[in-house]
Amino acid sequence: MDPTFSAPEIIFELQNKKFCDMVSICYERHPYYRRWFGETGVRLESIRGLKDLSKVPLVSKTEFMADPEAFRLEPKGPDELLWDVAYTAGTTSGQPTPFYNTAHDFFEMLEYTRRTTELLGITSNDVLANLFPLRGLPHGAFTGAIRTAMVLGARHFFTLPGKSAANPRFNHSTDDVVRQVEAQKATVLFGVHSFVRRVIMRAIELGSDLSSVRLCCLTGEALPPAFYHDLRERIMRLGGENPWIVNRYGITEIQGALIECRPGGPLHNCAPDQFYFEVIDIETGRSLSDGETGWITLTHLNRRGTVLLRFVLGDTAALQRDQCPDCGRCGERVVVNPQRKDHLIKLKGTLINPLIIEEILTHCSDIEEYQIVLKRANEGDPFSPEKMVLRLASQREDAESLRRFLEQEVKRAVDITPEIEIVSREAIFDPDRSMKAVRLIDLRNTSS
Repeated sequence: MDPTFSAPEIIFELQNKKFCDMVSICYERHPYYRRWFGETGVRLESIRGLKDLSKVPLVSKTEFMADPEAFRLEPKGPDELLWDVAYTAGTTSGQPTPFYNTAHDFFEMLEYTRRTTELLGITSNDVLANLFPLRGLPHGAFTGAIRTAMVLGARHFFTLPGKSAANPRFNHSTDDVVRQVEAQKATVLFGVHSFVRRVIMRAIELGSDLSSVRLCCLTGEALPPAFYHDLRERIMRLGGENPWIVNRYGITEIQGALIECRPGGPLHNCAPDQFYFEVIDIETGRSLSDGETGWITLTHLNRRGTVLLRFVLGDTAALQRDQCPDCGRCGERVVVNPQRKDHLIKLKGTLINPLIIEEILTHCSDIEEYQIVLKRANEGDPFSPEKMVLRLASQREDAESLRRFLEQEVKRAVDITPEIEIVSREAIFDPDRSMKAVRLIDLRNTSS
């Protein structure tokens, strides 16, 4: 039974019991929390449910990455033996962080995947195209698409795009990817936002027939709302009928993603019996009420490999736990899109959200690619005035009118007039070399 269709109080009661069980297991077999109990003198009996969650310490990504083995349960029984390992992004030293999944965890991951496919309406009749690259280490997004095909018995194929140094024998160009999607008549595309968009753009240039595509499951980047309309219109130019563009909040630490139940809608936790999300005041650790914006944390409720309690994901958001007016599900759902605090920038003394600028650029259908570059007026002088340069790829003949329009719109939005540079789209983003576009480059402290 999918617990998200239960009443909020029933879900909370289930989460409460799961949390107590999880804490007891951590007390016995989790190096980090066992040490914490011993050093602080906190008694296991004093944590009786989620109302006592604030007694548990917050864990940052830096702390987890520094000693991932300390967050791995000591196995007990055959279902707790290692099934596979996923890897999070590397630390500043470049070392990827292992996230351990046991056999128990793998079957819970399959259950989570089953629920998300039901929410998205993906069935065994669909043909799934995996547009994620093959890297040197297992990555959750790549393997997640495989699990979708597994739980459904659906057709699934790998496009293996990009030039990977880890395995140069299996690298396909963007044109190869387009041809595969067309030949296999893919109905569902899994991939990173910017790469999927470039595949669709290239398909238009090649005159391909991608009318079979009805759903794009995207993850990996924060996007302005205009992106949905842009990609949807391009797919419709290829013959697609009413395509659904789904944004997913991918989280390695749940080996899955929070999913929209409608385009631009709230992001659902499809397994409140596996995960508990909380929004906190980062200064005090206090749990905030539904609707309040704060730092989002994750607590595992039913894992046997890597286990994290009150893990700070690094984003701010707001949650609701009542019944969703769109799909009827309960459990946590993100109603204010997650936003990384380090994505805010200060330029000329003004704090700016780059997504505001990206929204303006995405609304311009003539712009194929864009990049925001922050630099000094005099590159060799670290004390010279700061400036913003918008690097754009556009086929528009009247570049001067585009320049004037963007200068006015960006000035109106953030009170800074940008410089405009017109370049080739490959100079901004070459999808054969990278699966994700770099939208913001800050050169102010690196000029020499």
